[in-house]
Amino acid sequence: YAVVMGMLIGALISLLSTPVYQATTSLLLQPNNPAERVTADPGGAVDPDRYAADQVVLITGQQVIQRAAATLGVPRDDLEGQITAGIGDSSGVVVITALNTVPSQASAAANAVAEAYIADRKATDVAGLQRAAQGIAKELTALTAQIATLRRDPLVQGGDAALQAANIQYTTLFSRQQDLLIDSSLKEGGAKIVSAAILPTVPQGVSLPVSTLLGGFLALMLGLAVAFLRDHLDDRVRGRSEVEELIGHPALADLPVDRLMARQPHRLAMRDDPLGPFAEATRALRTSIGFLGVEEPIRRVMVSSAVSGEGKTVVAVNLAAAFAQAGSRTLLVSADLRRPRLEGMLQLGRPAQGLSTVLAGGALDPGRHTSEDDDPAALWVSLRSAMVQTDMPNLMVLPAGIAPPNPAELLGSPRMDQVLRELDEAFDVVVLDATPLVPVTDAAALASKVGHVLLVTSAGTSRRRSVERMMEITRLTDARVLGVVLNRAEVQGGLAAGYYETDQAPRKSSASRGRGKPAVRATASPPPATPPTSTAPAAPVVPVVPEPPMMPAAPEPPTTEHETEALEQPSASWRSV
Repeated sequence: YAVVMGMLIGALISLLSTPVYQATTSLLLQPNNPAERVTADPGGAVDPDRYAADQVVLITGQQVIQRAAATLGVPRDDLEGQITAGIGDSSGVVVITALNTVPSQASAAANAVAEAYIADRKATDVAGLQRAAQGIAKELTALTAQIATLRRDPLVQGGDAALQAANIQYTTLFSRQQDLLIDSSLKEGGAKIVSAAILPTVPQGVSLPVSTLLGGFLALMLGLAVAFLRDHLDDRVRGRSEVEELIGHPALADLPVDRLMARQPHRLAMRDDPLGPFAEATRALRTSIGFLGVEEPIRRVMVSSAVSGEGKTVVAVNLAAAFAQAGSRTLLVSADLRRPRLEGMLQLGRPAQGLSTVLAGGALDPGRHTSEDDDPAALWVSLRSAMVQTDMPNLMVLPAGIAPPNPAELLGSPRMDQVLRELDEAFDVVVLDATPLVPVTDAAALASKVGHVLLVTSAGTSRRRSVERMMEITRLTDARVLGVVLNRAEVQGGLAAGYYETDQAPRKSSASRGRGKPAVRATASPPPATPPTSTAPAAPVVPVVPEPPMMPAAPEPPTTEHETEALEQPSASWRSV
């Protein structure tokens, strides 16, 4: 496109510009022309280069330009701006150049200046010779009077030396005067035109085809320069191959740009547009993760990125929804205890109970940790009371809870290991939305405990240095990097795009029917046993009841009244959720 635009601009400039015509006249300088004198040149040899340089100054001087302007009948200032002079390729040749928008005026100006220079030189030389002749004439008049006086003197004889000397001097001066008068009549101006300007037919500058090609060439060079500078100065990650090269792991999915999400912050593609490109790409990501866990199923996935704003929360939520739609009992954990975004996307608000209160023993104070918190049954009751059932079957959410003062320490504590073990017992898949890896250490501390990390990058946003730093941090953990997700990728159109467009109308109507529904359902009734997108029998779902079928039994039944009360007390909170 840049080359085409450059060619168009070049052609447009050539068409809109006013044509300028150039005419040149060549002068041969003759400073010692023997045809212009009858006597030997008393001036001696002349340096031709220096003489030519002096004449170039005279040609463009005001006197010559004024004479030429008077001949052409144009203002001197106008003609002065059109005329340039320079030394030609041959020795003693001066080239006079005239530029004008009218061809005839250009040639006339060049020739007029050349003729004006010759006429000016001739007039100057003749005037000098005539002044010299007039000076001799005065001396001859004085000698004539002296000779007449000597002849009237009776004492002076014809052969007197004084009279003879006066006669010889008179004869010499008279001869010199005659030579000067003859030289003045022979003067031709010290130069002659060897090549007069002709009428120019082609305007000065480049033609339309050349201008078009030149514009395209310059645009191509400019484009290459911009691309070179972008590659060396702009370190943003743009493509799949570049991401794979930086991270050293395969790209599991290219998630296309979901332009509706900018206008609908609570949009969930897996729910609101299940047949769209983003949802299909998320299912491909779920399938890729399933292939990676053929020998040992992957039940925990921590989703993180290098910095914020790369779409890790969107990927985590839609990936959890994809697992839930496939019939897996799925828990989505908001593990970003500093700036949780998952709750806002699912319209949960900011629940007081969540992962932070569970890890802190319910009081958000690790110093109040007691032996009672180590009881698996009590821990499960605390987890269960913090979970929220979504409007999607098989999908529950564990919010972040109240922001703690020490999130990295909580996520890296042994209690987090206990929480993950309890969640493994209750759910098939646990997806954790963690903090970015580069700015804070929370995700690095959590990665070693989760065991599997899914990295998210954003096409055109992620920086190479940030991605490289993210990989350095990940290598320091014991977690396995499953791969990378390229978010906001520009997916090329084609057969796939046409396939999605076939069902565009039904998808719009479905989305319109679901508009206005709350994202979270605060109810005690269990979700449907079978998800709408799966035909296979679904596993039991975590119900919001005191004793869910999939909930693991406590390791030891309560043996005291105090323990029985401790287990039964959170049930009211669970039912209220």
